[in-house]
Amino acid sequence: LALTAAHDGWLGFGIAEQTSGSMKGADIVTVHFEGGRVHAIDRWVEFVAVDYPNPVQGLYPHEDASQDWTVVRGSRANGTMTVELTRALDTGDTQDRAVAAGARRIIWAYGNGTVSYHFANRGSGVMTFFGTSQIELPAYDGSFQFTMGNYTVPVEKTSYACRSVRLPATAARRHVVAIDPLIRGVYPHHALLHVCIENDYWRDHTAARLCSGDGRSPLGEADSGCSSLMWTWATGIGPFVLPPEAGFPLSTAAEDVQFAILEVHYDNPAHVSGAVDDSGFRLFYVDTPRPHDAGGMTLGDPFTMMTPLPPRTADLHRQGLCPSECTQSLTQPIHVFASMLHMHAYGHKMLTVQYANNGTLKRVTNRIDYWDFAFQSMTTDFPHVIEPGDKLHTHCYFDTSKHASSVNFGSGSEDEMCMDFLYYYPR
Repeated sequence: LALTAAHDGWLGFGIAEQTSGSMKGADIVTVHFEGGRVHAIDRWVEFVAVDYPNPVQGLYPHEDASQDWTVVRGSRANGTMTVELTRALDTGDTQDRAVAAGARRIIWAYGNGTVSYHFANRGSGVMTFFGTSQIELPAYDGSFQFTMGNYTVPVEKTSYACRSVRLPATAARRHVVAIDPLIRGVYPHHALLHVCIENDYWRDHTAARLCSGDGRSPLGEADSGCSSLMWTWATGIGPFVLPPEAGFPLSTAAEDVQFAILEVHYDNPAHVSGAVDDSGFRLFYVDTPRPHDAGGMTLGDPFTMMTPLPPRTADLHRQGLCPSECTQSLTQPIHVFASMLHMHAYGHKMLTVQYANNGTLKRVTNRIDYWDFAFQSMTTDFPHVIEPGDKLHTHCYFDTSKHASSVNFGSGSEDEMCMDFLYYYPR
């Protein structure tokens, strides 16, 4: 591993949880020069509870019990420092993360003096250490581009803006086969494309504005008319390409997709005023539909009816069930090719477990052990098949140890959710 920066203090580099990409749960190494030598310190970050809407406080990269990084060489010249390090791909240390093939979620930060809060000097992304991670766009007949229309980014550190979009739907059915992010600037943190209907909520967002007027996501808003997600993006993620045998159906028919809302989470830690963003997406479609329509379903608690969470309590568990009776309605097995786990600020960890009709464990379909409300995105790492009669148990764990009152399940950001969005075919 080689780290280089036009900086003369400490540098930090971390391998983040693959389904998150945040500092929580990250495996970090920090380097600095002292006494003419390079010093590398192996570190890890534990989970820290929050008290929404206050920002996360107390995250710190603690020193590992086992120091597994070795400095190969380091230099400082003309205001630039460079350090080369080595470590086993899999150390076997429970405080380390294995370095695996393909695209991996990473984080970085830098500062002066001793390792401490980095303020705006941090970032996240995706890196391929070895193997291949290149995603090629499939053949397509047409494309459609949509952006936030030179939206003025609020000065607040965190904000959520929405803009409604009429997709290129016609009476003749088309298939969406890929969606490519168009990220123009440093302020977008993650984005979601909601599948919606044309209603007052959709019309209220034809020009980009704070979602719902005050920054609340359409996800779970009773009057939004948004039923599922078509696409999500997070920092460093490339194009989303559907399996070659399936596509999201576009047409003016009621059961297909025509109306959507683009939601962008903006991150402005330096509180810059007057920043403008024109990020968005490019959608690729084919005029001849593929063999299967792709669709979406929601596991867990889609109607936000779970029991409220008591205050000042850690390790709270809620569970949503999709019983055999639910999947028995499937006329054939369905192929899940992507999923997205979703909770709010008090979430700690989440997973969905799949069982056969006779109770035999099949697999954990997706999981995240260090939830961070600000870091959520779709993953294609866990494709699987759901057979008629299978059972799906979605487990959500919460931590309200820093919050003084109970937390309801609902649509507001101050409320909680427990949902697993699945993307599958045939619809």
